[in-house]
Order: sequence, then C-alpha cells, then structure tokens
Amino acid sequence: MKRYDISDNFRSRIHTIRVTFQWQEYKGHIAYEIGGNCRGLNVMDVDFDCMDEDDISSLVENDCSFRWNENYEVWQMELKDEEGNICECHDIEPREINDYVVAIEIIDCRLENEN
Repeated sequence: MKRYDISDNFRSRIHTIRVTFQWQEYKGHIAYEIGGNCRGLNVMDVDFDCMDEDDISSLVENDCSFRWNENYEVWQMELKDEEGNICECHDIEPREINDYVVAIEIIDCRLENEN
C-alpha cells in the first residue's frame, strides 16, 4: 500500500486485510474487505470462529483453497512452497487455525464511496 490516509476518522473506509498462513516452507493467503470507520490494528482482528460459508465465498483472495469442512468440523487449505509443491492441510482443528497465521496486514484502504 503506497499511502494510508487516516487523517479523518469520521469517514467510512473499506480496508482490504490479507492473512498469510504458513506451515514449514509452505504458504497461502486469504484477503477480505471490512468496512466502517475503524482503522489500524482495529481492522486486523481475524476471528475464524465467526467465519461462515458466505464470508469464505466473498474473500477477495484465496490462493490456498481455504475452506471449512462442515462434516468433519475442520479447516482445510492447500499451501504451496516457492517451487509450487503443494502441502494439503485437511484436518486443522478450530483451536489450531490461529497457529498457522504468520502475518496480517492492510493491503488497501479506500473511502467507502470510492471504486
């Protein structure tokens, strides 16, 4: 992100938040948008317990096929290394998903009425 203008907190913004997952050398990302007049660290509070299928389908980035398996009640994703090799993580317990998060960052911020 080139510029992060938060000089006026009374204007609603759309933040794009990117989450990086990693296991050993394998990585993957999801990104989502969040609106409101919050900023900074307050918009980077990721709560996977509150995510549902609609949230996952509305991700603006999901390069790791991040998903919830309702039948087994586990998180699943496919992480990749730099050579493109895939590590299938198909049995991540809800209490363990945060252990895979190595970065949360704001990658975009725009006023709500901007395109």
